[in-house]
Amino acid sequence: MHAVSEGNRFALDTNKSALENEVNNSASYWNDSERFGEAMGKIGALVESGARLRGETDPESIKAATTQWQSRAWMARIQSMSAQNPHLARELFDQNAENIDATHRAQIDARLTQQQQTFDRAREVEELKRERDIEKQLKKQQEEAQKVIVTKLFDKTLTPAEILNAPIPATMQEHYLGALKRRLKESDEESKAKTNQRITQQLYAGIVNGTVTDASQILSYVKENGGLDINHAPALVNMLEQAQKPGGLKYGHMVVNAARDATKTLNGDQLIFNKSVIPGAVNNFMFELGERIKKAESEGKNPRFLVDPTKPENMLRPEVLRQFIPGKATSLREAAEAVNPQTVKGKIGGPAFIAPVVNYPIAVNPQTGEKLILKDGKWQKP
Repeated sequence: MHAVSEGNRFALDTNKSALENEVNNSASYWNDSERFGEAMGKIGALVESGARLRGETDPESIKAATTQWQSRAWMARIQSMSAQNPHLARELFDQNAENIDATHRAQIDARLTQQQQTFDRAREVEELKRERDIEKQLKKQQEEAQKVIVTKLFDKTLTPAEILNAPIPATMQEHYLGALKRRLKESDEESKAKTNQRITQQLYAGIVNGTVTDASQILSYVKENGGLDINHAPALVNMLEQAQKPGGLKYGHMVVNAARDATKTLNGDQLIFNKSVIPGAVNNFMFELGERIKKAESEGKNPRFLVDPTKPENMLRPEVLRQFIPGKATSLREAAEAVNPQTVKGKIGGPAFIAPVVNYPIAVNPQTGEKLILKDGKWQKP
């Protein structure tokens, strides 16, 4: 009899362990209704076998025990699901509340409410982080795209398609399309200006060397597009007349060489953004130098002091050459109109938007908005 009792006790312990195992398995089957159903069936069978081991035969008692164990299985499944998504667990709980013991039901309900609130807060934080990451990534893409656009705009390799395909807002695309249009117009003007400068210097050298001997040779270069600027023709004709007088253009070669040096100096001037103004400036410089040579000769002076770097009257100094820029001074200030200030800010060394006004170069610091002047080689407040 004692051996039998010990055997029953061992069998009952084994039965209980099997029931606990199925409850734990139910937690693993939170997303598998078929496997969960199998576990519930096993729980029912184990409860009945346990009852037989204890000698219980009352159907209501066996049913109550089955309900209690299955309720624990439901609780385990719902709690496991709530760790993944408490809202889905809430739906499963609401649909199967009648299968759960009242005590377990209250525990699950309270825990799900707390987990749903925590889950929602975490999801809000995650969504906010995701939106910020997207915004940050988009901003970075836009900044990179603008850098490429600005670089190509300055290099004159930008195309409308590149602007339209860039990951930037439509308003920004419109802005850069306008800048490109101005840049193309500027390039056309620069090409015309270079042609005019080349022809002017070529004719001036011809006058000095004696290969240009008639005004018709000068006027034949005058063209509406891509030729000699008609406004420069009279000055060249006047030089030709002077060259044909006794004494001629005694210092003609000095003017030709000075024009070459002036071109080199202006091209290296960091205060001039739009290099298309240089040819016109050089031509204006040539004609003015010629006039000052005549004045110096009339005063009995050797005019070479006008291009002597040791003399204060030296006309080849950058600040003097800037005075010959035709029309409105074109500089880094116009770069600010052509590109997004946020893109070029701080990228072009020192104060970004500089306008070399005659004898009074000024700048605007894009970060503070304050005006500066170039004095004694330094940018200072007025």
